[in-house]
Order: sequence, then C-alpha cells, then structure tokens
Amino acid sequence: MGGTAVFLIYSGWGKKSGAHMNPAVTLTFLLLKRISRVDAFFYIVVQFIGGLLGVLVVLLLFPGFVKDDSVNYVITIPAGNGIMAAFIYEFLMSFILIGAILLVGNSRLKKHTGYFAGLLLVIYLVLKHLIPE
Repeated sequence: MGGTAVFLIYSGWGKKSGAHMNPAVTLTFLLLKRISRVDAFFYIVVQFIGGLLGVLVVLLLFPGFVKDDSVNYVITIPAGNGIMAAFIYEFLMSFILIGAILLVGNSRLKKHTGYFAGLLLVIYLVLKHLIPE
C-alpha cells in the first residue's frame, strides 16, 4: 500500500493532480483555499468512481478473492471495539497523515512528501496487525 501510494504520488497523474488520494486530502486543501470548490467537487466524485471501478475490475479478474469474507468487497467493518472506535482511529490516522503532508510539504524536504505519506501508510498497516482488536 505504501509503495503504491508513493508510485501514484510521483507519477505523472499524481504530479498533475496534486495526488489527492482521498477526500480527506481534497477537503483539507479546499479548507486551506489551495484548490477551488469546483475542483474539490470533481476530485471527490472521481475518487469515489475510481474506488468503485477498482473494486469492479478486481471482481471481474478475481471474483473469488474480492467476495471472500476476509475481503468482503473491500468494505471496512469495525472490529470488536465498535463503530465509534473505528471512527476515532480513522480520524486520527487521517489527521496525522494530513499533518505530515502539510508539515513536510512546507519544509525544505517538500520533494520527499510522498515518501513520508507512503511510510505512514506502512506504519498504519503494521500497527493494524500488531494491535489486538
């Protein structure tokens, strides 16, 4: 996941679009007035369409995989801690990610921002498997 994010961020499309990977990034840049409302609207629409198309492509290529109970069409279902805990975790991860993007992106290390974002995704995934539900 981290490598995929880094690849997309530094790809031609990522450089052109600002690599807005999800609505949290887009909404942050909208609130900071770094993109227009119209651009933010279409970025978010396309992000949802891209996610849907991605699932449909995998469903066509590997139907057994995406239907498996462990994947469940890539639906995130809160574990034993419930919906509120899942919301808080997701909020904190997004807050830290956006904070890192803004902090590194406005420093002398700004050309490495994508690597920091990818590293954070790796850390999140490692922690997900280390922290018991």
